[in-house]
Amino acid sequence: MKAVIFHGSGDIRIDTVPDPDIADMADAVAREPGRMKVQLEPRRM
Repeated sequence: MKAVIFHGSGDIRIDTVPDPDIADMADAVAREPGRMKVQLEPRRM
């Protein structure tokens, strides 16, 4: 599955990660319905 991964300050990537497993009866997997819209602005220095 695809996931947004924060690798550090200013380093955000969409990576392929393994599907989550339910290992315990108290575990849950939540999936966000819909889409996430992100608008990025260039950094001003």
